Amino acid sequence: MRTVIRLLVVTLAATAAIPLLAMPANAHGSMSYPISRGYECYLDNPEYPSLPACKAVVAAEGAQGSYDWMAENILAANGQSREIIPDGKLCSANKDEFKGLDLARSDWPTTSMVAGSKVTIKFIGTAPHLGTFSLYMTKNGYDPTKPLAWSDLQSTPFLQVANPPLVGGVYQMPVTLPAGSVGRNLIYTVWQRSDSAEAFYSCSDVMLTGGSGGGNGGGGTGGGATPSAKPGHSTAPSPVVSSTSGTGTPSSGASDPGMTGMPSSASSSEKAKASASPSPATVSLAGLPLTGNDAFGVSAVALTMLAVGVLFVYMSRRRSVSTRVMSRRSPRHQA
Repeated sequence: MRTVIRLLVVTLAATAAIPLLAMPANAHGSMSYPISRGYECYLDNPEYPSLPACKAVVAAEGAQGSYDWMAENILAANGQSREIIPDGKLCSANKDEFKGLDLARSDWPTTSMVAGSKVTIKFIGTAPHLGTFSLYMTKNGYDPTKPLAWSDLQSTPFLQVANPPLVGGVYQMPVTLPAGSVGRNLIYTVWQRSDSAEAFYSCSDVMLTGGSGGGNGGGGTGGGATPSAKPGHSTAPSPVVSSTSGTGTPSSGASDPGMTGMPSSASSSEKAKASASPSPATVSLAGLPLTGNDAFGVSAVALTMLAVGVLFVYMSRRRSVSTRVMSRRSPRHQA
């Protein structure tokens, strides 16, 4: 009998713990333009990636890290990112779950941008918060085949903005890109919340070309996918911008309807990725894809049914025992 009771308690405890297992942890956002490594590999399908770099990511850390593309965070950063994240661990925020993003490779997909042009940086806010975005460009001579170190970044962010506007679930941050940076570079983003000590991080590989021009956050492999903001969160106040290279409004370059920030010259594959909306972590049941919320519901129902079954068996056994005891205590009827 005690064994049955213990099984029931364990089953109910497991049911209560499902939200911690099925839901993406600390899901709050990542860069969509220029697209971050984590978001790129999520769009490339964590189960069957096609990009060599994303294949290496999954081989290093498994698929779950790519599903949690919006959770590259440190809960107690408190503005001390440089002190708590060691060299070579910047892209993963020193978290083992995302160690594949730190791989030193030359084949990370890049977003094409024009040095000195006016663009709109876009950061997906799956759970918006008050805070400050700081974007750092790598120094000239950056080598992606070597682990990224803090010394590889410019000492001053080229864009620093507090509480930028949230439009369609995406933070919009207009800026003029540094004119002196050309060739392959990396943009390192730190989003330090002001309403808590938590901070979020992302690495975006870019290919900067010289010359004049601009765009509304176009080009690249990721474009500007526009998901919906998490329900219950309001948009942030008006932005306060500080930029070492100056800020500017994006140009009104031609773009295809429905493709936020994608120029008309973008390839079909780029547009396909840009139109994809991010979703919570996905698992499968009998070959059918389930989001984190679906998985939670299915698992909760299954474990609840199991708990009810165990309780039913326990109560049935108790009733059977009680019936036998009462039968023995009842006076026998004489014929």
